[in-house]
Amino acid sequence: MGALYKCQTNYQCSESLINLIISSGILYYFIMKAKIMFEKNNGILLLIDQTLCGLGIIQMVLQVIYFMFAKSYIWLISLRCIGLVLELLICIILISVILDKEKHEQLFNAGRLGLCLIGLFWLYQGINGDQKSVYFIVEKQKISNLLMSFIGLILSIVAFVFGFQCVHQLHQYKEYLLDNKNDSFAHQILKLETRLTQIKILKISGLLQYGVQFSWDSLAYFLSSTTIECTHFFLPISILTVLIYSLLKIISLATVPVAIFLVCYECNKEYYGSNNHIWNFSRSHRSLKVLQDHTQLNYIEIPEIK
Repeated sequence: MGALYKCQTNYQCSESLINLIISSGILYYFIMKAKIMFEKNNGILLLIDQTLCGLGIIQMVLQVIYFMFAKSYIWLISLRCIGLVLELLICIILISVILDKEKHEQLFNAGRLGLCLIGLFWLYQGINGDQKSVYFIVEKQKISNLLMSFIGLILSIVAFVFGFQCVHQLHQYKEYLLDNKNDSFAHQILKLETRLTQIKILKISGLLQYGVQFSWDSLAYFLSSTTIECTHFFLPISILTVLIYSLLKIISLATVPVAIFLVCYECNKEYYGSNNHIWNFSRSHRSLKVLQDHTQLNYIEIPEIK
């Protein structure tokens, strides 16, 4: 539910300790992999990739602090707002693959507006929100939780829909490659398969995180009539609920950040430090362009497959 040093029962302390250990492990993984990625980037990561990784690390730092000694509800609001920013950026990335380049500026302007709205919401909660203990949920917090998880669910659905279209488009291009083999065929197929894996991870991770988060918040909101009843939806009362709540809490907060590092590092790790790799694009590696071969940086456009 919240800070380890504020816990009131053995079950609450156990849940907070489990969440703290898992979050600390994830943070350590993020820092180690980010160090490798930033030191041996060589054009693999774009600015938006680095931004996503940086935000993921910031979120995990706050998450460790939250589970260690957070005093007020604003810590959870901050975590959720960063999660919304991450999901919004993922939406922009996936939509930009499908959208015509002429409309990219409109997309980016909409993204900037979304970021401003998230920032204003966080600021409003920080100024006017109820700052009681993280172990005490009032009516305002119930509404805020449900609103944020609903917005996150909408963004994740948008990401899933456009991610599905991206996958469909890439499968069409794979068929084109199979019918028009050339000297760089194996190289292009390898890059294409990696791209498919990345998009699938991004489109599913948000749906998982915000599906769990929205379901949990909905149950707490609609099935509780008092503050105490609502709070009990987030407080473990047995060993089983300690394990279940710990799992649900990590899924509802950390799935998207973990997915980002899977996409940015795990899918690219064999290319870090290599002079000849398939991710050294002069522009976005999500522009659906492919290298002609391993040594020449000549780009060829994908045929019109929409």
